[in-house]
Amino acid sequence: MRARRLRGFFAIGALILFASCAVNSDEGVAERASRPSDGDDTLVAIPPTVTPTATAAPTPTSTPVPTATPEPSPTPVPTPTPDLSLPLIEMFRDDLPILGLIEDCRDEIDMACDVLRARAGDAENLEQFAKQCGGRKRAIRQFCTGGVQGVTVGSIPFSDYLLEVEQVGEQCEDGDMTACDFLYFRSDSGSVWQELGKTCAARTEQAVPDCRTAFADS
Repeated sequence: MRARRLRGFFAIGALILFASCAVNSDEGVAERASRPSDGDDTLVAIPPTVTPTATAAPTPTSTPVPTATPEPSPTPVPTPTPDLSLPLIEMFRDDLPILGLIEDCRDEIDMACDVLRARAGDAENLEQFAKQCGGRKRAIRQFCTGGVQGVTVGSIPFSDYLLEVEQVGEQCEDGDMTACDFLYFRSDSGSVWQELGKTCAARTEQAVPDCRTAFADS
């Protein structure tokens, strides 16, 4: 009887011990499952650390300063060339042949200037006007007619072998009376060119006072 009770106690104690070991065993398994063991090679992803980026302050925009537009330089006004013919026109208004030469010389008819120089006589202002080709050329010129040269420096007669003189002779024959007067007043005395100019290219025996006046209406 006593032996039976002891076996009962031992059986109960064994059950209690077994239950206690089972509980401890389950807790150990659960703990090991919750953390990796030292030999576990499984990588655990660690979220990256996000560093906040500093926002750059906006660059202040400067207000553009308007550039002043330079004022255009005023166009220089050319100084008007004085009309040197005016006092001469007043002085010789009653001498129609001379007056006509003054006006033509002013209007850039070069042969008229050359004839005027030969007919200036003692009128120094008239001679100066003719030498400057009506005030258009400041340098004193021997001839205003292009290509014509004097026999000597400052001479009234021209060199009669020049091609330009032949062209003037053709103009006289074609009816240019200023060309005829040029030949008469600016050639050597007694030359063929003077004879051509005196007769206004055989239009008269001798023009009085000159071809321009004698054939003004032709």
